Amino acid sequence: MDINRSIKFYAKSTIDKQEIIFSGFSLSDFIKCSPISLKNIMLLKSEYIGAKSLYNFELLEGEDDISDLAHNDICKYGDLCFIDYSDTSAINCLSKEQIAELLYLAHLHEPIKSPFNETLNNNYVYLSHDNGWYCKLFCKERMGPVTILVNKINLEIQRLKKNNCHLLHISSDSIDEIEKFLEIGLLVEISMHSNKELPIEVKLYQVGEYNNMDKLLNDTTIDDSQIVSKIIIN
Repeated sequence: MDINRSIKFYAKSTIDKQEIIFSGFSLSDFIKCSPISLKNIMLLKSEYIGAKSLYNFELLEGEDDISDLAHNDICKYGDLCFIDYSDTSAINCLSKEQIAELLYLAHLHEPIKSPFNETLNNNYVYLSHDNGWYCKLFCKERMGPVTILVNKINLEIQRLKKNNCHLLHISSDSIDEIEKFLEIGLLVEISMHSNKELPIEVKLYQVGEYNNMDKLLNDTTIDDSQIVSKIIIN
C-alpha cells in the first residue's frame, strides 16, 4: 500500500537516572502529552524574555505564559532549559548552592546530586535543543516517560485522522513491555495510507542509543527485523 504520510520520533529512557531522551517532540507536544500540567516554569537557559524574572531567571507563571512560550519560534533560541516549580515563594527560598546546581544542570545536562529540587518541588527538568530535535527530560514520576510516549502516539494519530479515530489503549502488560524497550531505545513510526479509509499503522523499532538525531533518521540499516511491536489503528 502507498504511504501518504509518515511520522517518526525517538525515545530512550534510563530508569535509574529518571531520565528520558526524546527527538521529535516539540515543547507544545510535551505540554499536551505530560500527565502532569505545568503551572509555573523557571527558564534556566534561554534567550526568551518573559514578563517576570528573579535571580536573572525568567519566570513563566500560569498556563497563558507557558503557552506563549510554546507557540513562539523556540528554535531561534537554540537551547531551552527549564524546571517547573510549585510557587514563587519557593524560588525566594533557594540557597546559593541550589542556584549553582541549577546552572550546572542547565549547562552540563547532568545534575550534581539530583534533578529534583526539594525547595521547588519540581516534577520535571526539561533540557532541549532546537525545540525537540534533542531533549533530555528528567521525570520524577516513574511511569511518566511511558505515559508521555503513549500520549504522543495518540496525539499524532489524532492529527493524521483529524480526531476521527480510535485511540491507542495500552494494557498493563504492554506498558511493562514498552518500558523495557524504552531502556534500549525506540524509534516510533506512524504511517497513514494514501487511502484514508485504511487503518493507521504504528511500528515500534528497537534501535538502541542515539545522540545524533539526524543520524538516526537517516540510518538506512534500520529495517523491519527490528520491529518489536506493530499496532493497527482503525
